[in-house]
Amino acid sequence: MRWSDSRKAPTELAQGTGADQGSALRQEGPTHGHGGPRWAWWALGLVYLAVVGACLTVQPRGVPPDEIAHIQYAEFIASQGRLPIWSPQDGGEAGYESQHPPVFYLVAAGLYRLTEGLAARWRWTIVRLLSVVCGLVILLVCQRLFEEVLPQDSWWPLLATSVVVLMPTVMFYASHINPDIMVLMWSALVLWLACRVRWQPGNLRLVVLLGILSALGTLTKVSAGPLFLVALIALGGWIRDPAGGRHRTLRGMGVLLLVFLLTCGWYFRMNYLLYGTFVIHTPSLVGSAVEEAFTTTRPLSALWVLGKLMAKNTYLST
Repeated sequence: MRWSDSRKAPTELAQGTGADQGSALRQEGPTHGHGGPRWAWWALGLVYLAVVGACLTVQPRGVPPDEIAHIQYAEFIASQGRLPIWSPQDGGEAGYESQHPPVFYLVAAGLYRLTEGLAARWRWTIVRLLSVVCGLVILLVCQRLFEEVLPQDSWWPLLATSVVVLMPTVMFYASHINPDIMVLMWSALVLWLACRVRWQPGNLRLVVLLGILSALGTLTKVSAGPLFLVALIALGGWIRDPAGGRHRTLRGMGVLLLVFLLTCGWYFRMNYLLYGTFVIHTPSLVGSAVEEAFTTTRPLSALWVLGKLMAKNTYLST
């Protein structure tokens, strides 16, 4: 039975016993369909690699927004073997991007250190490949998700995946060094598992995975914190399970919160102990201009500032 059919399960099972209803509901869930022929999926993957590879090749090192600052952060970890000390004035030891949590930069630092001895341009390119891989993971996860939730034996899963993966912003992020593409990867994984856990009441293994993935997203960029709420909302569907739905929901939410805090709580505790705040942020000239524009009584001026900044700082993104 597919997800679209399984949503009818509670009504169809209304005449059964509570145990039968709970057992049947737990058996409901996705089945892996085929969203288009295999050759079409391979073609999509090749198009993605061709476009991203071209962007990666033609974009000079350091030209995409903040790429120099991102590699500076990763290079510091690779050379010093520790996280940098942050400063609100200039970002501290590793520049202004050290305001971000460290997951992306730890992986990038590992690649940077493994390529020690190569020419600088090759080390830079290999770290860029991390973003390419994150984009490939997004493609695979979207394929799985859309094949499970959209009509089987149709082209809709392929079309939906293409819309996501071939979006100019996604390919732009996938072609240079930045944590945003990794945040998109964690987001895709969380959405996929959230859909699965919604129809599997009591599956604590999925709950633990959701807690870990949402925490990794938050440890990649603080703005990914709402992924935890996505997981929490998915668990709310368990309350429909007649076989102890409320108890399962509360237990699942407790496990989710515990795993989330154990995985990423150390970072925010460290920030509070070192800097007196849970979330650190390096002020920038761009941020100040936008903030000043929006605090005035001229909303059109704010939009004009944003438009100029987007036009000035976007490279190969449209």
